[in-house]
Amino acid sequence: MTPSSNARPTRRPVNPKTWLVLGLSFFVLSLVPFPLPSRIVLLAVQVALVLWAVPLRQFMFFVVFGMGPVAVMAWLIQAISRGGGHVYASWHPMPGIAFEVTSEGIYHGVLMAVQILNFGSACALLSLPTTAGGLRRVLHEWHLPPRLIFLIVASLNAPHQLAAYAQIAVESARARGMAENGFCPTVRLRVRTMATLFTLVLLEHNDRALSLEQRAIESRRSRIFLYADPDSFMQRMVRILVPLIALGLTWYQYGGAL
Repeated sequence: MTPSSNARPTRRPVNPKTWLVLGLSFFVLSLVPFPLPSRIVLLAVQVALVLWAVPLRQFMFFVVFGMGPVAVMAWLIQAISRGGGHVYASWHPMPGIAFEVTSEGIYHGVLMAVQILNFGSACALLSLPTTAGGLRRVLHEWHLPPRLIFLIVASLNAPHQLAAYAQIAVESARARGMAENGFCPTVRLRVRTMATLFTLVLLEHNDRALSLEQRAIESRRSRIFLYADPDSFMQRMVRILVPLIALGLTWYQYGGAL
């Protein structure tokens, strides 16, 4: 049986090193005090890259339980606590304490919220598209210490494990009639089981650390990986140009190129 002539071509896989370089470059840019339009453009580029690499549901899980609540809280705090000349509302809950909603506070709140979303999207680029094995191969190629490689891989692989355990818990609860199909019931169930699942991830990482300790993880012996990561000339150019552009924008923003 031959494949159909009008079948969609499969997307070529991306080298884990490319995702890691992109994530680190955007991580640096997320810490730079860009103006609001530049931060919005930066956020749009990062979200587009993440959605190109991972399913929308996985990225939404990262947003709902990760950077989203932090960004909303940062905007709210700035909106009611930062002074300004344009006051929309004010109230005094007790003598000596006053809250005001100002246009300047709302603007700076949006600025901080977008920066937090930029930071979270950079973390998503670092952790979501890359598998634990691919990340370990890249860090070993960069000659990092073995124990540091384990700590980085275990930390960045935690969202994958947490999402997998949460899905198992949700399906198990549905099978027992504890939750209905739908977005809101699923979110409530995930929140209730989050603490237990996070503890389970920590225990699993601790067991792996003890196992690697027994296998002499600190030994300087050479390691051979039987899996060859895909690569291309375009990806190598991206890994060179994107960090240079990120460093150039950072230098320019801080006034070094003026």
